[in-house]
Amino acid sequence: MIFKALGHSVRFQLYMSLLQGVEEMDCKAIGLDDAACCVVDFTRQFSLAQSTISHHLRILQDAGLITQKRSGTYSLYSVNAETLDAMKMFMATLHVYESDNHTHPVGVQGL
Repeated sequence: MIFKALGHSVRFQLYMSLLQGVEEMDCKAIGLDDAACCVVDFTRQFSLAQSTISHHLRILQDAGLITQKRSGTYSLYSVNAETLDAMKMFMATLHVYESDNHTHPVGVQGL
């Protein structure tokens, strides 16, 4: 489910923006959590309606990639640190080895 959620270019860009921090953040300007962004923060970065951005953020949240918390009328989104750590550990286990001048992912045999 994680890779499917990140497989859409907009969702991947939204996730990467959350990881890296959105440059111009309205939520930050009004004194909300520095590590979180609200939908309006993404409207400058993406030429999409707020409802479309909210839809993509919901898919990322359902996949466990991001978390949402309410602060008054705002929904604040941030990277789910536990899932990020698990993804890093998973990716670290994907070793590649050389065999007969061919590169094979671990677990793939006979290619």
